[in-house]
Amino acid sequence: MGEFIQEERKKSGGYKSLEDFLERCQTIVNKKSLEGLIKSGALDAFADRGTLVANVEMILERSKRSKSMSGGLFDIIETDVTNKIMLVAQPKATLMEKLMMEYAAFKCFVSAHPLDGLYFYLKNFSFISQFKNTENV
Repeated sequence: MGEFIQEERKKSGGYKSLEDFLERCQTIVNKKSLEGLIKSGALDAFADRGTLVANVEMILERSKRSKSMSGGLFDIIETDVTNKIMLVAQPKATLMEKLMMEYAAFKCFVSAHPLDGLYFYLKNFSFISQFKNTENV
């Protein structure tokens, strides 16, 4: 899947919108792959992850409709208004929610680490190994 997306981008240029991405990659998009792309952050340029996750079914329905109409009369008369996916806005995904999505996709954290916010608290702690005389500790 990743190779197809890269080759398509090399061949036709960067993806301009979510609709453009779906149109050009409709042969490989299914629910599992779309959720993986969203959770990994690959589609962050188009909308917030929280909004995309909440609208997966609508996005897939649009992709299926586009696939069924391709090559027909609608290609000639389709306008930007009918081409635009109207996502239902959701609260922005928090950093922790994004990290959990990344972990679900990659089994690791990519954009940050969950403990990054605790650095200022933890930097004042000491390790037992730092003390020379540990017998009385």
